[in-house]
Amino acid sequence: MKASTTRIRIVGVGGQGVIRASTTLAIAALIEGFEVSQSQAYGAEVTGTPSLGDVIISRKPIRFPYVETADVMVSLHNIGWKRYKDTLRDDGVLIYDSVLSDEASNHTVKYKYSIPAVKIAEEHIEDKMSFNMVILGYMVKCTNVVSLDSLIKAVRHIFGGDNVKVEKAVISGYEYVP
Repeated sequence: MKASTTRIRIVGVGGQGVIRASTTLAIAALIEGFEVSQSQAYGAEVTGTPSLGDVIISRKPIRFPYVETADVMVSLHNIGWKRYKDTLRDDGVLIYDSVLSDEASNHTVKYKYSIPAVKIAEEHIEDKMSFNMVILGYMVKCTNVVSLDSLIKAVRHIFGGDNVKVEKAVISGYEYVP
């Protein structure tokens, strides 16, 4: 994306790794020298309720650290999608899991990309819980908000030595061809 500021909202349900995905993206942007704000919201129950992770990536100082209208929305689940879909700009980018967030396919938006992230995670990584990183890799490919290299560095920073599956998940998403 060429904009000087990009507002990204990752939505799903608690327990899917929405917060981990948004934190990983924020660190990747910091590695590239961007100004970054990351915030999150989730229900008191933690799992099964709508959750979101917002990331603002900018070349300029960020004056308001919260996403009100997203330039990019990544939807991991229909529950999060239903709750936050109205915050995506009409001329924005929508990236969604084609199975768990299939209701997003009906949304009218300028750019729309789907990926069977859960299926890829199960078949290629043998860990369906890493599907959040599959879709994050795909989002980076579709938007170019950060480089794949920076995203891998962020994964290594967050997960330390226990990152082989996570790196594989990110790369599988990045290499996905519809």
